[in-house]
Amino acid sequence: MNFSNFRDWYRDNTIEGRKFDLDKDILIQGNNVYGPNTCSLVTHYANTIFQRRGIETNIVQNSVSGKFDASVYILGKTKKIGLFDSRDEAEKMLLSYRKELINKFARRNRNKVPHKVYEAMMNWKIEVTD
Repeated sequence: MNFSNFRDWYRDNTIEGRKFDLDKDILIQGNNVYGPNTCSLVTHYANTIFQRRGIETNIVQNSVSGKFDASVYILGKTKKIGLFDSRDEAEKMLLSYRKELINKFARRNRNKVPHKVYEAMMNWKIEVTD
């Protein structure tokens, strides 16, 4: 509740030479409380991939074939996921892509983040309402 407590927490949780975002909902999914047990310092990319607002999804039905083209937009880059027979199948593949993206990121950064952050990333639940 005061700056000196935050400063002490920040010093204990920062890694020199890296820029971080203060995140409140990776450790506890859906959390709205900023506190020493609920927050973590993560890279901007990590902070982005956990929320739907950071990964824009797009499903477009092809007017000729009737199939559904699924893609994602992350930090200025578009990644095509595939062409699917139904909107439901496209949505499921987008959710699967997001989960795999998070898991790959977690594994790649396992030794660069606190263990509790790694565990939270690996256990992240992807839902349609994210």
